[in-house]
Amino acid sequence: MRPITAGIGLATVVAGPVLYRLVSEGDLDTTTAVERWAVVAAGCSAGASLIMKIVAGYESERRAAQRLLALEQVLVEHERRAGEERAGEGGRSAAGESGSAR
Repeated sequence: MRPITAGIGLATVVAGPVLYRLVSEGDLDTTTAVERWAVVAAGCSAGASLIMKIVAGYESERRAAQRLLALEQVLVEHERRAGEERAGEGGRSAAGESGSAR
């Protein structure tokens, strides 16, 4: 959803009923009501844009953390396999040395 769309919708829900009541009761003329609604819509759009940027930032951080976790898991697995290979080579060479000494 675009911030302008969210702002217009929010302004309609928040300011619409109040402005409608003021116009219906004759406390406010239609032009002034529309101007006030436009100001509220602009403020709501700016707020929605800010919130969407914050959410996008959190999403970006979450994806980066997931990639880092995946890399750490690959590194741990690689180190585990390398340790097993070293242990296997060490066991073979120790067995080979004791076998050749006989």
